Amino acid sequence: MENTMTHDIRNRAGYRRIGILIIAVLAVALAIWVIQKVCIAPDVTGVVRLAGVPAAFYLPLMVAHDQAMFEQHGLKSELVLFNNNNDMMNALLHGDVDLSGLGSGGAFSLEAQSQGRVRFVYGQNNRSYSFIVPKDSGIEKLEDLRGKKIGTWPSPTPRVCLHLMLDGRIGKDNFEIVPVEFRFLNLAMKRGDVDALFNTDVFTQQAIQSGEAKYLSKVPLEEYVRKPFFNGGGLVIRDLEQRKPRIYTAILQVVEEAVQFIKDHEAEARRSLVKHVGVSEEVAAQAPLDQFILLSEVDLLAAQEVADILYQHRAVPKKVEVSPMFR
Repeated sequence: MENTMTHDIRNRAGYRRIGILIIAVLAVALAIWVIQKVCIAPDVTGVVRLAGVPAAFYLPLMVAHDQAMFEQHGLKSELVLFNNNNDMMNALLHGDVDLSGLGSGGAFSLEAQSQGRVRFVYGQNNRSYSFIVPKDSGIEKLEDLRGKKIGTWPSPTPRVCLHLMLDGRIGKDNFEIVPVEFRFLNLAMKRGDVDALFNTDVFTQQAIQSGEAKYLSKVPLEEYVRKPFFNGGGLVIRDLEQRKPRIYTAILQVVEEAVQFIKDHEAEARRSLVKHVGVSEEVAAQAPLDQFILLSEVDLLAAQEVADILYQHRAVPKKVEVSPMFR
């Protein structure tokens, strides 16, 4: 009897030790889980690659990146800035990046050539493109650009815009378009390589602020073509929804947050231009910007009219129905 009791006591002690060990293991596991949930940043399991060039046209992408908006969706973002639009768009079309942006001339041409391949995720109305000339220039009106060299950045959109504004006034063969990378535009005019610039946002502001340039027309597309002038916006390749559904869904939500952030906190949003474009705080604060608009706020009739104008001027190879590009 004594041996039996001793055996039972030993068994109960063994079970107790096992129970204590199991509880300890569970407690440790629970502690690790709590630390991960409470003390550590959200688990980031994917990277959204954003592509632009160093210009304020891409401010929503810069804001989304700088404000870590994708991290709220368990993702990280990487902002890739290219030297020109062609390299940027090639990266988007080849799937090397997930989100970029393009003006109406380029975006509608892309839709005409490859229907349904891209879709907008936000829009913008043009307020940032300007004609500027040297301070001492005798060029006083658009008609004075006859026979002149006009510098602009290498992208389909500014080329199209120049023909829209000038062909009917001075003839399509009576001016020369000189493509120059953004960072060298003002230098090209200062050196006399071009007579005028069709310039944009921070680069216009730098020239005006330097005292070496003056406006020929501050918002010429609204003045001479249409107000508002739909100017494209953020683009994704449509098959991103199948290839990377989580990233696609996050992009749709984040770009709306970024556009709203610019509306509500414009001064803070403009500071992204200092970081990514390399301009002074004063230039960033005063540079003309496009009006960035939520997808639900895009005037589809205005966008369609711009597409029709581009088609009529042979800037787009065939007529484009724009509404499918927004859904």
